[in-house]
Amino acid sequence: QRASTYQIAILYLSLLCTSIGAGGSRPCNMAFGADQLELGARRRRSANGGKAPMWSFFNLYFFGIELAKLTAVTVVVYIQENVGWGWGLGVPTIAMFVAVIGFVSGYSLYVKMPPGGSPLVRLAQVVAAAFKKRKTVLPDPDLLYEDKKLDAGISTTGRLLHTNQLKVL
Repeated sequence: QRASTYQIAILYLSLLCTSIGAGGSRPCNMAFGADQLELGARRRRSANGGKAPMWSFFNLYFFGIELAKLTAVTVVVYIQENVGWGWGLGVPTIAMFVAVIGFVSGYSLYVKMPPGGSPLVRLAQVVAAAFKKRKTVLPDPDLLYEDKKLDAGISTTGRLLHTNQLKVL
């Protein structure tokens, strides 16, 4: 049975909301979490005679993200296939509810950094700079910066490959 126009519209609206929500929250989550651990790291450095911790927030953040993906494609799919779709959708919903409760319950303990200006002003500055430089002549690729040691892992023969893919006409 084909999806109706209404169902397709709901699907596209859901995808739009998901992309806007993910694009708006992920950068904020990482910065917020790093602020929390930076304060704790400063406290540990002062307690340990100036030694920095051996791990970083970003290691933990991305490990957690990948662990959640692994769980989603194994445990949740197993539940959906063997127990039922109700439980398969209910388990992540319950996990999200518990996560939200945990996040909200720790609100008084969070380090709250004051905002550093309007994001709309920064966006307008980027748009204005891009518009002003739209007719700038591109430099010769041979004159661009390169670091053979740093770039070796992401290039062939120690140089980044030049591409015109993102060149504005």
